[in-house]
Amino acid sequence: MEKIEEYFEKFQIFFQENPRYVWLLVAAIFVPLGIGSILGKNWAIDPANSRQRVWYSILGHKAFGIIMGIGFTVVGVASLGMFFMTA
Repeated sequence: MEKIEEYFEKFQIFFQENPRYVWLLVAAIFVPLGIGSILGKNWAIDPANSRQRVWYSILGHKAFGIIMGIGFTVVGVASLGMFFMTA
């Protein structure tokens, strides 16, 4: 457990000293989610909460995936832009 806490502290220190890499991390999470949602992959489209389940049942699998994919991709591309702008 101490080893995990030590790595977590090092991780925190690194991101405090280099905040621009947080944008890269956000982009690395959201761009694949966006692409997976647009392509209709179940691991990216599955609704996470009751509000998303309502929209999923209203829009259907394909439309919900495209809308979520566009949102994820916009956030990912914006994060990449922030990563390159803060250089």
